[in-house]
Amino acid sequence: MSGTFLVAAIAATQPNWLASGVWTIVGIAAVPSCAIWMSLSTRTSRPTLITVALVIQAVGIALLAFTDNVVAALISAVTFGGTFVGITTLVLAAGRHLGSPRAVAILTAIYGVGQMLGPLIVAPTLGDGYQTALLVGAGLVIASALFAGLVRIRYPHGRANSSTAIPEISE
Repeated sequence: MSGTFLVAAIAATQPNWLASGVWTIVGIAAVPSCAIWMSLSTRTSRPTLITVALVIQAVGIALLAFTDNVVAALISAVTFGGTFVGITTLVLAAGRHLGSPRAVAILTAIYGVGQMLGPLIVAPTLGDGYQTALLVGAGLVIASALFAGLVRIRYPHGRANSSTAIPEISE
C-alpha cells in the first residue's frame, strides 16, 4: 500500500526523471536489504529489527507529506526499498523461528490482507493530494511497529536466531 501511494506522490510532485525512475531507486535499495537485515538478525532479535525497519519505513513515507523536494523523495524511495523486502524476510524468518507449523502461512495471510485493506482505508483521503494518505499510511506502519515491539516481549529469544538463510515457504 505505502509503495503505491509513495510512487504516486512522487510522480505528482517531482521532476519527470525522478517520477519515472522511482521504482528503479526502490529496487536498487531493495537488492541488498534482505542480506543486510538477516545479517543484523544474528546479533539482534528479529522482532526488534522488524520494529526498527517499520519505523524507518514510516519516517520515509511521512517525509513526503511534509516536503516535496527531490532529496526527500530520494530518501523516501531508498528507505522504502531498503525496508519492505527486508521486513518480509525478517517476518518469515521470525515465523519459522516460532516453530509453529502455520506461523509463516498466517503471517503471509496477514500481510496480504494488510496490502488489500490499506489502499481501501487510505483512498478516501486522496481528495486534496497525497499528504493525508501518506500520513495515514505512515500511521498504519507505526501501528505495525508497535505491534512488532509487543511481539518482541513474548518472542522466544532463547532459541537462536542462528539461521540467517532466507526462510523456506514450503509449509
